[in-house]
Amino acid sequence: MFNQILLWSALVVPWFSLILMKPALLKRYAPVVLLSALLVTINQEVAYSLNWWVNQDQIVPWGHITNISLVYGMFAVGTYWIFYFSYGSFWFYLVLNAVIDGVWLILTPPYMESRGILLLVNMNAWLLFVISMGISVILYGFQMWQEGIYKEEVSSRSNNEVLKKWLERLGGKREPAR
Repeated sequence: MFNQILLWSALVVPWFSLILMKPALLKRYAPVVLLSALLVTINQEVAYSLNWWVNQDQIVPWGHITNISLVYGMFAVGTYWIFYFSYGSFWFYLVLNAVIDGVWLILTPPYMESRGILLLVNMNAWLLFVISMGISVILYGFQMWQEGIYKEEVSSRSNNEVLKKWLERLGGKREPAR
């Protein structure tokens, strides 16, 4: 029963921390968070196929493959906060990820194994750390690409063009009041 509370908490509670983040930043980092969830889900699928670890306890019936609580709770929200605090400085981002991943991998697997939630089989913490850092580099590159697209879109339009476009969407061209 305690494992279920722990897993549900890992899924739900982190999302409440995003109340503290500005909505514009939530929107800005949403694509990279979705990519991180996809990449970590793929990693979980590969881990299941190669028997890297076994999810012994889960909150959904298909949770024996992908740990829903961690992937879509703690990791997704963690990606938001890591980008919030470190985006713009690749080296700080990399060090922050290394510290968080290192602490996570030192503390979490032994605790989860003792609780009967997760069992590492053909995987060790160091290899998992290397995979996590590889995913981190991919995510940073993706966010840089996203920022480039956003800047091009914003700089290619003037405020007047945006206003005209909104007016057209609201009901056709209108002459300004005189």
